[in-house]
Amino acid sequence: MFKNIFVPVVGQFTNVGDAMHRRELLSWLKEVGTLHVYVGSAPKVFVDALDLPNTAKIYTNLFGWLWKLMWSPFGKTHFVFNPGEITVGVKRLLFECLLLPFEWGVKMKRGKVLRVGIAAVSNAVINYRSLWRFVLKQSDKIYWRTNDSKKMFGFGEVIPDLAFFTPKFKPGTDKRNILVVSMRGDRPEPGSNWIAAVKEFAIRKNFQIAIVSQVRMDNDRGSYLAEQFGATTYLWDDKVGHVEQEKIVREVYRKTQLVISDRLHVLIAAITDGALPSVILTRPSDKIKDHFDVVEIEGISSMSDVEKDLVDFLNNQLVREKEIYSKVRDAQYRLGIAKKEIISILS
Repeated sequence: MFKNIFVPVVGQFTNVGDAMHRRELLSWLKEVGTLHVYVGSAPKVFVDALDLPNTAKIYTNLFGWLWKLMWSPFGKTHFVFNPGEITVGVKRLLFECLLLPFEWGVKMKRGKVLRVGIAAVSNAVINYRSLWRFVLKQSDKIYWRTNDSKKMFGFGEVIPDLAFFTPKFKPGTDKRNILVVSMRGDRPEPGSNWIAAVKEFAIRKNFQIAIVSQVRMDNDRGSYLAEQFGATTYLWDDKVGHVEQEKIVREVYRKTQLVISDRLHVLIAAITDGALPSVILTRPSDKIKDHFDVVEIEGISSMSDVEKDLVDFLNNQLVREKEIYSKVRDAQYRLGIAKKEIISILS
Protein backbone atom coordinates (compact mmCIF):
# COMPACT_ATOMS: atom_id res chain seq x y z
CA MET A 1 0.00 0.00 0.00
CA PHE A 2 1.42 3.39 -1.04
CA LYS A 3 1.92 5.79 1.89
CA ASN A 4 1.84 9.54 2.54
CA ILE A 5 5.24 10.62 3.87
CA PHE A 6 5.27 14.02 5.57
CA VAL A 7 8.72 15.63 5.70
CA PRO A 8 9.84 19.16 6.66
CA VAL A 9 13.01 20.25 4.83
CA VAL A 10 13.57 23.77 6.15
CA GLY A 11 17.21 24.62 6.78
CA GLN A 12 19.98 26.97 5.74
CA PHE A 13 18.83 27.82 2.23
CA THR A 14 22.17 29.35 1.21
CA ASN A 15 24.09 26.13 1.87
CA VAL A 16 24.69 23.45 -0.78
CA GLY A 17 25.34 20.91 2.00
CA ASP A 18 21.87 21.38 3.47
CA ALA A 19 20.37 20.39 0.14
CA MET A 20 22.71 17.41 -0.25
CA HIS A 21 21.68 15.33 2.76
CA ARG A 22 18.01 16.32 2.53
CA ARG A 23 17.96 15.23 -1.12
CA GLU A 24 19.46 11.89 -0.17
CA LEU A 25 16.81 11.14 2.45
CA LEU A 26 13.99 12.21 0.13
CA SER A 27 15.32 9.88 -2.57
CA TRP A 28 14.90 6.99 -0.10
CA LEU A 29 11.45 8.02 1.04
CA LYS A 30 10.00 8.45 -2.44
CA GLU A 31 10.28 4.68 -2.88
CA VAL A 32 7.66 4.24 -0.16
CA GLY A 33 4.96 6.71 -1.11
CA THR A 34 3.87 10.24 -1.95
CA LEU A 35 6.07 12.91 -0.41
CA HIS A 36 4.35 15.81 1.36
CA VAL A 37 7.20 18.28 1.78
CA TYR A 38 7.07 21.46 3.86
CA VAL A 39 9.62 23.91 2.43
CA GLY A 40 8.60 27.10 4.23
CA SER A 41 10.20 30.17 2.67
CA ALA A 42 12.78 28.19 0.71
CA PRO A 43 13.65 29.74 -2.67
CA LYS A 44 12.88 27.79 -5.83
CA VAL A 45 16.58 27.02 -6.41
CA PHE A 46 16.75 25.23 -3.04
CA VAL A 47 13.59 23.22 -3.77
CA ASP A 48 14.96 22.32 -7.23
CA ALA A 49 18.12 20.98 -5.56
CA LEU A 50 16.02 18.47 -3.60
CA ASP A 51 15.24 16.66 -6.87
CA LEU A 52 11.67 15.90 -5.82
CA PRO A 53 9.56 13.55 -7.95
CA ASN A 54 6.65 14.97 -9.96
CA THR A 55 4.23 13.29 -7.55
CA ALA A 56 5.54 15.23 -4.52
CA LYS A 57 3.23 17.74 -2.82
CA ILE A 58 5.02 20.94 -1.82
CA TYR A 59 3.79 23.18 1.01
CA THR A 60 4.98 26.68 1.89
CA ASN A 61 2.47 27.13 4.72
CA LEU A 62 3.16 25.18 7.91
CA PHE A 63 -0.47 25.07 9.02
CA GLY A 64 -1.61 23.87 5.61
CA TRP A 65 0.95 21.08 5.77
CA LEU A 66 -0.07 20.09 9.32
CA TRP A 67 -3.76 20.19 8.35
CA LYS A 68 -3.08 17.77 5.51
CA LEU A 69 -1.10 15.57 7.90
CA MET A 70 -3.96 15.57 10.40
CA TRP A 71 -6.48 14.37 7.79
CA SER A 72 -4.20 11.88 6.02
CA PRO A 73 -5.79 8.38 6.02
CA PHE A 74 -5.43 5.71 8.71
CA GLY A 75 -2.66 3.21 7.93
CA LYS A 76 -1.16 5.39 5.20
CA THR A 77 0.59 8.20 7.07
CA HIS A 78 4.20 8.58 8.26
CA PHE A 79 6.15 11.55 9.66
CA VAL A 80 9.90 11.77 8.98
CA PHE A 81 11.84 14.63 10.53
CA ASN A 82 14.29 16.80 8.66
CA PRO A 83 17.91 15.57 8.71
CA GLY A 84 20.45 18.00 10.16
CA GLU A 85 21.56 19.54 13.43
CA ILE A 86 19.29 20.11 16.42
CA THR A 87 20.22 23.29 18.27
CA VAL A 88 18.79 21.90 21.58
CA GLY A 89 17.83 25.44 22.56
CA VAL A 90 14.58 26.59 24.17
CA LYS A 91 13.10 27.90 20.90
CA ARG A 92 13.63 24.57 19.14
CA LEU A 93 12.30 22.69 22.18
CA LEU A 94 9.07 24.70 22.13
CA PHE A 95 8.61 23.95 18.43
CA GLU A 96 9.21 20.25 19.10
CA CYS A 97 6.56 20.31 21.84
CA LEU A 98 4.06 21.95 19.46
CA LEU A 99 4.57 19.07 17.02
CA LEU A 100 3.91 16.35 19.62
CA PRO A 101 0.11 16.18 19.10
CA PHE A 102 0.65 15.67 15.39
CA GLU A 103 3.21 12.93 16.04
CA TRP A 104 0.79 11.20 18.38
CA GLY A 105 -1.91 11.53 15.73
CA VAL A 106 0.32 9.75 13.21
CA LYS A 107 0.99 6.95 15.69
CA MET A 108 -2.73 6.59 16.45
CA LYS A 109 -3.18 5.99 12.72
CA ARG A 110 -0.58 3.22 12.98
CA GLY A 111 2.00 5.33 11.21
CA LYS A 112 5.67 5.76 12.07
CA VAL A 113 7.61 8.79 13.30
CA LEU A 114 11.28 8.67 12.32
CA ARG A 115 14.31 10.92 12.68
CA VAL A 116 17.04 10.10 10.18
CA GLY A 117 20.47 11.70 9.97
CA ILE A 118 20.17 14.10 12.91
CA ALA A 119 22.72 15.35 15.44
CA ALA A 120 22.75 17.50 18.52
CA VAL A 121 25.00 20.51 17.95
CA SER A 122 28.55 19.64 18.98
CA ASN A 123 29.86 21.12 22.24
CA ALA A 124 26.32 22.19 23.20
CA VAL A 125 25.11 22.56 26.78
CA ILE A 126 21.61 21.09 27.07
CA ASN A 127 18.98 22.57 29.34
CA TYR A 128 15.79 20.64 30.14
CA ARG A 129 17.49 17.35 29.25
CA SER A 130 14.65 15.22 30.66
CA LEU A 131 12.10 17.07 28.52
CA TRP A 132 14.30 16.69 25.46
CA ARG A 133 14.55 12.95 26.13
CA PHE A 134 10.76 12.71 26.43
CA VAL A 135 10.22 14.59 23.15
CA LEU A 136 12.77 12.54 21.22
CA LYS A 137 11.48 9.28 22.70
CA GLN A 138 8.18 9.87 20.90
CA SER A 139 9.92 8.90 17.65
CA ASP A 140 9.64 5.24 16.72
CA LYS A 141 13.28 5.21 15.67
CA ILE A 142 16.17 7.67 15.61
CA TYR A 143 19.24 7.47 13.41
CA TRP A 144 21.87 9.85 14.81
CA ARG A 145 24.81 10.98 12.72
CA THR A 146 27.26 11.40 15.63
CA ASN A 147 28.20 9.06 18.47
CA ASP A 148 28.08 11.91 21.00
CA SER A 149 24.43 12.59 20.14
CA LYS A 150 23.50 9.03 21.01
CA LYS A 151 25.55 9.20 24.23
CA MET A 152 23.87 12.47 25.14
CA PHE A 153 20.37 10.97 25.07
CA GLY A 154 21.10 7.25 25.55
CA PHE A 155 19.06 5.73 22.72
CA GLY A 156 18.86 5.40 18.94
CA GLU A 157 21.29 4.16 16.29
CA VAL A 158 24.26 5.89 14.70
CA ILE A 159 24.82 6.07 10.94
CA PRO A 160 27.16 8.18 8.79
CA ASP A 161 25.99 11.56 7.56
CA LEU A 162 23.59 10.99 4.65
CA ALA A 163 25.78 13.09 2.34
CA PHE A 164 28.37 10.27 2.39
CA PHE A 165 25.95 8.09 0.40
CA THR A 166 27.21 8.37 -3.17
CA PRO A 167 26.80 4.93 -4.77
CA LYS A 168 28.72 6.06 -7.85
CA PHE A 169 31.88 6.64 -5.76
CA LYS A 170 34.76 6.04 -8.16
CA PRO A 171 37.90 8.03 -7.45
CA GLY A 172 39.14 7.39 -11.00
CA THR A 173 42.59 7.75 -12.43
CA ASP A 174 42.45 11.36 -13.65
CA LYS A 175 45.38 13.52 -12.67
CA ARG A 176 44.68 15.35 -9.42
CA ASN A 177 46.74 18.51 -9.19
CA ILE A 178 44.42 20.86 -7.31
CA LEU A 179 44.54 21.85 -3.64
CA VAL A 180 41.11 23.14 -2.62
CA VAL A 181 40.78 25.66 0.20
CA SER A 182 37.29 26.42 1.55
CA MET A 183 36.97 28.15 4.92
CA ARG A 184 33.98 29.31 6.95
CA GLY A 185 33.24 33.01 7.00
CA ASP A 186 31.98 32.88 10.62
CA ARG A 187 35.28 31.70 12.11
CA PRO A 188 38.48 33.67 12.85
CA GLU A 189 40.54 34.59 9.81
CA PRO A 190 43.50 32.25 9.09
CA GLY A 191 46.77 33.74 10.37
CA SER A 192 50.01 34.48 8.52
CA ASN A 193 51.61 31.12 9.44
CA TRP A 194 48.49 29.33 8.17
CA ILE A 195 48.75 31.18 4.85
CA ALA A 196 52.50 30.59 4.59
CA ALA A 197 52.17 26.86 5.34
CA VAL A 198 49.52 26.30 2.66
CA LYS A 199 51.57 28.28 0.12
CA GLU A 200 54.73 26.32 0.88
CA PHE A 201 52.90 22.99 0.74
CA ALA A 202 51.27 23.81 -2.61
CA ILE A 203 54.62 24.89 -4.12
CA ARG A 204 56.42 21.75 -2.89
CA LYS A 205 53.73 19.46 -4.31
CA ASN A 206 53.15 21.50 -7.48
CA PHE A 207 49.46 21.93 -6.64
CA GLN A 208 47.25 24.65 -8.04
CA ILE A 209 45.21 26.28 -5.28
CA ALA A 210 41.48 26.67 -5.88
CA ILE A 211 39.15 28.56 -3.55
CA VAL A 212 35.70 26.99 -3.30
CA SER A 213 32.47 28.08 -1.61
CA GLN A 214 29.45 25.89 -0.86
CA VAL A 215 27.88 28.50 1.44
CA ARG A 216 27.23 32.06 0.30
CA MET A 217 28.32 33.54 3.61
CA ASP A 218 31.80 32.08 2.96
CA ASN A 219 32.31 34.12 -0.22
CA ASP A 220 34.04 37.06 1.48
CA ARG A 221 36.46 34.75 3.28
CA GLY A 222 37.08 33.00 -0.03
CA SER A 223 37.85 36.28 -1.79
CA TYR A 224 40.35 37.19 0.93
CA LEU A 225 42.11 33.81 0.66
CA ALA A 226 42.17 33.99 -3.14
CA GLU A 227 43.97 37.31 -2.85
CA GLN A 228 46.52 35.84 -0.42
CA PHE A 229 47.22 32.81 -2.61
CA GLY A 230 46.70 34.29 -6.08
CA ALA A 231 44.27 31.41 -6.54
CA THR A 232 41.47 30.51 -8.93
CA THR A 233 38.05 31.02 -7.35
CA TYR A 234 34.81 29.05 -7.52
CA LEU A 235 32.74 31.24 -5.25
CA TRP A 236 28.94 31.08 -5.20
CA ASP A 237 27.57 33.78 -7.48
CA ASP A 238 24.13 35.11 -6.56
CA LYS A 239 22.86 34.22 -10.05
CA VAL A 240 23.85 30.55 -9.64
CA GLY A 241 21.48 28.06 -8.00
CA HIS A 242 22.25 25.16 -5.66
CA VAL A 243 22.25 22.54 -8.42
CA GLU A 244 24.61 24.53 -10.61
CA GLN A 245 27.00 25.37 -7.75
CA GLU A 246 27.16 21.75 -6.65
CA LYS A 247 28.02 20.72 -10.21
CA ILE A 248 30.73 23.37 -10.36
CA VAL A 249 32.39 22.39 -7.08
CA ARG A 250 32.14 18.64 -7.73
CA GLU A 251 33.90 19.11 -11.05
CA VAL A 252 36.71 20.80 -9.12
CA TYR A 253 36.77 18.04 -6.47
CA ARG A 254 37.23 15.37 -9.13
CA LYS A 255 40.53 17.05 -10.00
CA THR A 256 41.53 17.67 -6.38
CA GLN A 257 44.09 15.70 -4.40
CA LEU A 258 43.58 17.39 -1.03
CA VAL A 259 40.93 19.73 0.38
CA ILE A 260 41.56 22.04 3.33
CA SER A 261 38.35 23.14 5.02
CA ASP A 262 36.54 23.69 8.30
CA ARG A 263 33.16 23.24 6.59
CA LEU A 264 31.73 19.72 7.15
CA HIS A 265 29.85 19.21 3.91
CA VAL A 266 32.66 20.63 1.80
CA LEU A 267 34.81 17.82 3.17
CA ILE A 268 32.12 15.18 2.66
CA ALA A 269 31.31 16.27 -0.91
CA ALA A 270 35.00 16.38 -1.79
CA ILE A 271 35.79 13.02 -0.23
CA THR A 272 32.98 11.29 -2.13
CA ASP A 273 34.55 12.65 -5.32
CA GLY A 274 37.94 11.21 -4.38
CA ALA A 275 39.70 14.15 -2.73
CA LEU A 276 41.47 13.61 0.60
CA PRO A 277 40.24 15.61 3.62
CA SER A 278 42.24 17.86 5.93
CA VAL A 279 41.01 20.30 8.55
CA ILE A 280 43.01 23.25 9.84
CA LEU A 281 40.86 24.93 12.46
CA THR A 282 41.09 28.60 13.39
CA ARG A 283 38.83 28.04 16.41
CA PRO A 284 38.27 24.88 18.49
CA SER A 285 35.28 22.86 17.30
CA ASP A 286 34.41 19.16 17.49
CA LYS A 287 31.73 19.17 14.77
CA ILE A 288 33.85 17.70 11.98
CA LYS A 289 35.63 15.29 14.33
CA ASP A 290 32.29 14.05 15.68
CA HIS A 291 30.98 13.29 12.18
CA PHE A 292 34.18 11.72 10.86
CA ASP A 293 34.54 9.55 13.98
CA VAL A 294 31.36 7.77 12.87
CA VAL A 295 33.09 6.63 9.67
CA GLU A 296 36.29 5.89 11.63
CA ILE A 297 38.38 8.55 9.88
CA GLU A 298 40.53 10.08 12.58
CA GLY A 299 43.47 12.46 12.77
CA ILE A 300 42.42 14.78 9.95
CA SER A 301 42.34 17.96 12.07
CA SER A 302 44.99 20.39 13.29
CA MET A 303 44.79 23.46 15.50
CA SER A 304 48.48 24.31 15.14
CA ASP A 305 49.69 27.78 14.16
CA VAL A 306 53.29 26.65 13.55
CA GLU A 307 54.19 26.71 9.86
CA LYS A 308 56.40 23.60 9.87
CA ASP A 309 53.86 21.58 11.85
CA LEU A 310 51.10 22.52 9.43
CA VAL A 311 53.18 21.53 6.38
CA ASP A 312 54.01 18.19 8.03
CA PHE A 313 50.34 17.69 8.87
CA LEU A 314 49.29 18.24 5.24
CA ASN A 315 52.03 15.90 3.98
CA ASN A 316 50.75 13.18 6.31
CA GLN A 317 47.22 13.47 4.91
CA LEU A 318 48.48 12.80 1.38
CA VAL A 319 49.57 9.23 2.19
CA ARG A 320 46.16 8.15 3.53
CA GLU A 321 44.41 7.55 0.19
CA LYS A 322 43.90 3.78 0.55
CA GLU A 323 42.62 4.13 4.12
CA ILE A 324 40.27 7.03 3.35
CA TYR A 325 38.75 5.38 0.27
CA SER A 326 38.15 2.18 2.23
CA LYS A 327 36.36 4.08 5.00
CA VAL A 328 34.15 5.92 2.50
CA ARG A 329 33.08 2.63 0.93
CA ASP A 330 32.33 1.22 4.39
CA ALA A 331 30.23 4.30 5.19
CA GLN A 332 28.25 3.90 2.00
CA TYR A 333 27.67 0.24 2.77
CA ARG A 334 26.32 1.11 6.23
CA LEU A 335 24.04 3.76 4.74
CA GLY A 336 22.79 1.23 2.21
CA ILE A 337 21.76 -1.06 5.07
CA ALA A 338 20.04 1.86 6.85
CA LYS A 339 18.17 2.75 3.65
CA LYS A 340 16.78 -0.78 3.31
CA GLU A 341 15.78 -0.81 6.98
CA ILE A 342 13.98 2.54 6.77
CA ILE A 343 12.11 1.56 3.61
CA SER A 344 11.10 -1.70 5.32
CA ILE A 345 9.84 0.15 8.42
CA LEU A 346 7.71 2.52 6.36
CA SER A 347 6.42 0.04 3.77
